[in-house]
Amino acid sequence: MYDYYKTLSTIAKIKFVVNIVLGIIGVVFATLNWTSQEIHMVFFKAHAPLSLLIIFSMIAGYAVSTLVNYRKFQEKEKQIEKLQKELDKQDSL
Repeated sequence: MYDYYKTLSTIAKIKFVVNIVLGIIGVVFATLNWTSQEIHMVFFKAHAPLSLLIIFSMIAGYAVSTLVNYRKFQEKEKQIEKLQKELDKQDSL
């Protein structure tokens, strides 16, 4: 983990630390709100602790942001490959 942290840029290190701190604050907030709440779904109602709802919402938000970033990463990888092929083509001329 330390090796990974050393390879990050300064901005990425700040984002990493801020994400960890926000995650810890979110978990503490969730555990302080342990009361049960009624959840109205489309076809049914359910009871669940508020803390589980908060944690589930955090996980869902993280998953969505990860998917969006993954798609951006894939697009950049395709662009890099395309540019690399163009450079190889120019070098061969």
